[in-house]
Amino acid sequence: MKQFISFIRKEFFHIFRDRRTMLILLGMPIVQIILFGFAITTEVKNVRVAVLDPSNDVVTHRIIDRMDASEYFTVISRRYGGFFRKRGD
Repeated sequence: MKQFISFIRKEFFHIFRDRRTMLILLGMPIVQIILFGFAITTEVKNVRVAVLDPSNDVVTHRIIDRMDASEYFTVISRRYGGFFRKRGD
């Protein structure tokens, strides 16, 4: 255990002595946070959805139409009872 602690201490001194290593150790995570903060989005849009609607009433039609009108979902087919009705039919 004593050898391990002395090894860790030696490596810390070596890392803090070298400026390039410190730049990589501290600078790269900051650059990644800035780049990924602008480049990556976790918002999901245009999810293709098939809807099964066994009740086939006015309320479920409104819900499906509102889902299709949103920018998050695209209803590609609706199933009422025993058959599929493609979008636009």
